[in-house]
Amino acid sequence: SLSALGLRDLRSMGARLQVRCAAYRAGEEVRIALCSGATAELPMKDLEDAANLFLWQPKAAAMQWATKALALESRKDDP
Repeated sequence: SLSALGLRDLRSMGARLQVRCAAYRAGEEVRIALCSGATAELPMKDLEDAANLFLWQPKAAAMQWATKALALESRKDDP
């Protein structure tokens, strides 16, 4: 649920929850990203490419994701 993820404020906006998950073995690196809105529409490859490019710079990866998300065809009419 949205409230379990700490996103209860999005309920009034009619937010849809879409969870994508992956399994990892113990000892492997783990990276977690909580995406919503346009960023959630990005393909997993775009998320992984930016995260790998900016391995120790999470804000830079997030900026890359946001830039790509705003350029999506489905978002061209957004304000």
